[in-house]
Amino acid sequence: MSISITKTIALWAITGLTAAAFGAAGIAKIIGALDVMPLVSEMGLPAWVGRLIGPAELAGAVGLLFRQLSTIAVIGLAVIMGGAIYYHALYTPLSQALPAVLLLIFCTTIFMARRKFHQLTDYHR
Repeated sequence: MSISITKTIALWAITGLTAAAFGAAGIAKIIGALDVMPLVSEMGLPAWVGRLIGPAELAGAVGLLFRQLSTIAVIGLAVIMGGAIYYHALYTPLSQALPAVLLLIFCTTIFMARRKFHQLTDYHR
């Protein structure tokens, strides 16, 4: 059993788009273009959570691009998106959660594809 070139290209395309989205969002939060502190405060979370989100998104975006780091990166990013979906479900019109839902779907897809890839390569060793 092998993974087709088409599936490999599709996985890298989804991974690249997901990394670009999280990288841009992380940088925007780090430089202050997106202020998440009011959102974090509204949820009753400590301020350090808000300061952690941007760097965590940026680190996750970079981690997605390295196979050895992609599993932990995608899990961390999925947790962040879970929090974003939770926030939107409680405090905003649910339609505003759509980007977070899509990114969570992409994270899940990447996780499952990487897991399948590792199972196939471990089998052939």
